[in-house]
Amino acid sequence: MCGIVGYIGANGAVKEVLLNGLSKLEYRGYDSAGLVCVENNRVFYERSLGRVSNLESAVVKSKVLKLIDNKASFGIAHTRWATHGKPSKENAHPHKAGDIYLVHNGIVENYKELKEALLTVDGSIEFTSQTDSEVLVHLISSKLDSNPRRSMVEAVQSSLNLVKGTYAIVVLNIVSGEMVCACNGSPLVLGIADDEGLLVASDTVALIGYAKHYLRLADGDVVSLSPKEYVFVSGTDKEVLELEESGQTSSLGGVFGHYMLKEIYEQGEVVDRVVNNKGQIYDILPKILKAKRLIIVGCGTSYNVGLVAEYLIERLSQISVEVEVASEFRYRDMPMSEGDVAIVLSQSGETVDTLEAVKLCKERGVLTVGIVNVEGSAIANACDAVIYNKAGREVSVASTKAFTSQLAVLSMLAIMLGECRSSLTTIEATNLMSELSNLPAVLSQELDRMSKQMEDLAKKYGSIENIICLGRGVQSAIALEGALKIKEVSYINAQAYPSGEIKHGPLALVDPNTLCIILAPKDELYTKSLSVIEEVKARGGIVIAITTPNGKEVIQSSDGVVIVPSVMDELLPFMTILPMQFFAYHLALLRGCDVDKPRNLAKSVTVE
Repeated sequence: MCGIVGYIGANGAVKEVLLNGLSKLEYRGYDSAGLVCVENNRVFYERSLGRVSNLESAVVKSKVLKLIDNKASFGIAHTRWATHGKPSKENAHPHKAGDIYLVHNGIVENYKELKEALLTVDGSIEFTSQTDSEVLVHLISSKLDSNPRRSMVEAVQSSLNLVKGTYAIVVLNIVSGEMVCACNGSPLVLGIADDEGLLVASDTVALIGYAKHYLRLADGDVVSLSPKEYVFVSGTDKEVLELEESGQTSSLGGVFGHYMLKEIYEQGEVVDRVVNNKGQIYDILPKILKAKRLIIVGCGTSYNVGLVAEYLIERLSQISVEVEVASEFRYRDMPMSEGDVAIVLSQSGETVDTLEAVKLCKERGVLTVGIVNVEGSAIANACDAVIYNKAGREVSVASTKAFTSQLAVLSMLAIMLGECRSSLTTIEATNLMSELSNLPAVLSQELDRMSKQMEDLAKKYGSIENIICLGRGVQSAIALEGALKIKEVSYINAQAYPSGEIKHGPLALVDPNTLCIILAPKDELYTKSLSVIEEVKARGGIVIAITTPNGKEVIQSSDGVVIVPSVMDELLPFMTILPMQFFAYHLALLRGCDVDKPRNLAKSVTVE
């Protein structure tokens, strides 16, 4: 979602520091960008619609806003993902009120009331944007105007006491050089720059190249920054951590055209990494073994992983599982007890809906276990225990390798639980674990073939605007994830249903202009999938089937087929998801879509 970068120190090339930081945050998704900075006593302020590259071009042509007598170098920058107000230069951050500038991630829920109160006190205030964020900067400025003796830190604290909602803010007085940052429900990190300056950002990746150490702010923290020190005005000083660049940096390396394709190809490595880190699952296993029920909570792709895991865990360990959409979970009056364990899934570890679910579970006395990809993230810190899925940095907004890494963790957990609870024999558990360990080798041999097959099918059917994805049993969850990928990157209207549900409504949509992707590996529900293919064909629908080599009947009756390697039924989701990912990628490419940065979407969703 929105990205924040701030700097204060001796580095004279502040524009470079800020723009480099923003470019590292581009993967989060955004629609506009802006910065304000003081460089060599000159103030620059620029905002632009679209990519950071547009802002860079505008900054090159930017005129000096004013000259000031301040030897320090400082500035703040932002990439915005629209919540209030359409994408536009006027709605881009930083927002200003006099000499006070502000960047903000999050949502001010009571901004209308605050805005009305401000205008009641001072009708001369001019709002130039449609955003909730601009209200904050005027609120802080009004606090300073009403009491000249009040410091900016006091003005920020006083203003935040009136705010309902979430925020990560950095406030800057461009004349005095005062900089204040604060957060509540939205992440901020503070980096100790190599040149003795300080950086503040919404993600540690923005610190790379400028800082080797950082600390992570907590909810309620307010910090005053100067070129050589930071002071916690509210909250307590935090542990200084070493910034690990490995896993955070990523490049296409001249081999792949897009990060999405690169990350699909990395899924074998990801599974291997998870399998070789099984010790962290063993450590947590005793906490889960006595669970009467597992509640899996996630959003989007993570929710779909949970649906796959529901089948696996119930089948292999005989523990009851419920899978919940995080954004709805906190608004249900769901009975919970100490016999429950909540497993929360988040690629970024900052997903606000999932974080709120963690807080609710803890309030109810439920043990929380996080499966996240980012060490030290908010969800990792909030949970009672955490398993890192070690996917490495995922740049493309549409998640692929994070899906597979989460699935690998949960598959291993299901196998271990099954063996410990004696619902699996030792031999059965060993065979499953052995096959899981062999998946990377199988994947490496098949990825090129599957990609080419899906590319050919995308060329053949790429003009179709309606796609239905169908699957039986655990494959119904893969159908959901496949449809999500198609929607995300190609903007085609793709829907997903359990195959048996097509007769209960969706069949009305099937005609010669409808493409149905049917997941039909030769598993225990294979014959059921055959009948669905016939139902679709009888209505003139086009069928692409994903099956295994022994699915001869499916191969004969479908318009297009992709064959995935035969593995044990429990591990087939690792195979069947791949053609879906490749199909989404090639459709997007053929349609001229921005594959890695789809419209309207963000990588890390930090607003409700």
